[in-house]
Amino acid sequence: MKAIGNLSIFITGAGGSIGSLLSLRIARLRPQQLTLLDSSEHALYRLRMFLEAENLCDRVTLLLGSVGDELLLEETIQSTSPDIIFHAAAHKHLPLLEEYALAAIRNNTLATNTLLRVAAEHKIRRTILLSTDKAASPTSVLGVTKHIAEIDTLCHGGIVVRLVNVLGSEGSVVPAFLRQMAADQAIAITHPGATRYFVTDEEAVDLLLTASVEAPDATTLVPAVYESQSIVELAHFLRRQCTPSSSSTIRYIGLSAGEKQNESLWSRDEDALAESFHDCLRVIVRRRPMDGAGEMDGMLALLRMAVDTRNLPQAMNQIQSLVPDYAPSRTVLQKVREHLEAR
Repeated sequence: MKAIGNLSIFITGAGGSIGSLLSLRIARLRPQQLTLLDSSEHALYRLRMFLEAENLCDRVTLLLGSVGDELLLEETIQSTSPDIIFHAAAHKHLPLLEEYALAAIRNNTLATNTLLRVAAEHKIRRTILLSTDKAASPTSVLGVTKHIAEIDTLCHGGIVVRLVNVLGSEGSVVPAFLRQMAADQAIAITHPGATRYFVTDEEAVDLLLTASVEAPDATTLVPAVYESQSIVELAHFLRRQCTPSSSSTIRYIGLSAGEKQNESLWSRDEDALAESFHDCLRVIVRRRPMDGAGEMDGMLALLRMAVDTRNLPQAMNQIQSLVPDYAPSRTVLQKVREHLEAR
């Protein structure tokens, strides 16, 4: 990772759970320039406090703004000339995004396309998209918006790192379980058979850094984890280790709209290569031919028009034309019906 010390790095979503860890790890490598963008004032302030505590603010620029702001991206990339862009900015709360699909499309899909187009214009050497296993055979708005962002990234020659659930990250099950146990509340689990793949936050950062310096262009990578874990068993383990005297029971609340019982690491139209890449990552190969960047930009321009006019039915039609296997949840379909009836 020492090679990063000679480079200019730009990180979007730098104040998030993974973004902030990645920012701190790279700052410690003392790169030539580190530019950190986030739309959350609080998250950016907190990140600045961490950097100042370790005297890491030299050659670091913090930017408050949206990755979907094309003029801001133009100014930033032109002035800092990044060698590598880590794109970690995204809306990630699955149930909430089922309610607010237009916001998810704008932030996860269209803002990614804006970043990719600007990066291509300035001939940025490498762009890495931080994605999620929910993008594999997507069943949710979160998954499908990240799935399209993945395809777009590959069309533009970028690298996709499709992470799994990150233990301890904001919004993950572990902090939620610990809060419930500390309050002697019932531990809320969606389904007794629910399973997930997990990595630690430090492992997630390691995967991103490895991909940034060693992965070939236009590659999708997933962690080399081979077994998913039972959510129920995780809850029992945490109760034994952290609150052995807790009287918390388990309460099954059912899967939320768009949520999978069992996650997968690759889609039905993808294959994983047998050998792992650098021992910690596996390469995922699409069976379908990729469109060119120009064709992808054109299709997303139509989606952008629908989102800009807040036309949810048209936007979802465009989404399904881009990902034919995706079937919207009842929540999304109800929102579409409400929009049509309001016309």
